[in-house]
Amino acid sequence: AGVAFALGEVFVCLAGIAIHAVDPSPDWWRSLLLACCLPDVFGIPLAFKYVPESPHFLLTQGRNEEVEELLKDVAETNTGSTDCLLQEGRVHHLKEEGDTSIDEWSVAQLFSPSLRSITTFVMIIWMVCSFAYYGHVFSYPIALQDRYDMEIENQYFAVMLAGMAEIPGIVLGMALIDMEGVGRRHAV
Repeated sequence: AGVAFALGEVFVCLAGIAIHAVDPSPDWWRSLLLACCLPDVFGIPLAFKYVPESPHFLLTQGRNEEVEELLKDVAETNTGSTDCLLQEGRVHHLKEEGDTSIDEWSVAQLFSPSLRSITTFVMIIWMVCSFAYYGHVFSYPIALQDRYDMEIENQYFAVMLAGMAEIPGIVLGMALIDMEGVGRRHAV
């Protein structure tokens, strides 16, 4: 997801440079917004057609045969065979017949006494990371304009370079996470 986000950032910058060069009017940003929304017109229908439902969703809907088929497809894609599947990929229910307690869940449970501190901590961390990242991305062109009196095309180019610089870092981070002895905790 990180590489896709960085590539999206690069796309927006390239579109901004191209559109501002063609349309220097004060409303050029409207064309940029339209250009950035157009990929979704094609992407969303493709996602509905080609991205499978998650196994968890299929299980909660009682679509066990589809889960088994999906697990076999994933195993073949990842390993080239279905030998790695436990119980040949058959799905077994662990709950008793008539027991619906597993499927009864609400968002309010995230704030139950046992999960309240974890939920609050994760929300704060997510907010701080998002605020810092988006603050950096959105304030960078303003700083370039104020400090170096850069034109808008050069500002977009600088942000595009920053987005391209993210890609090797993300790939390196993914490689470090997968290395034995490093993992997620030490890669941070």
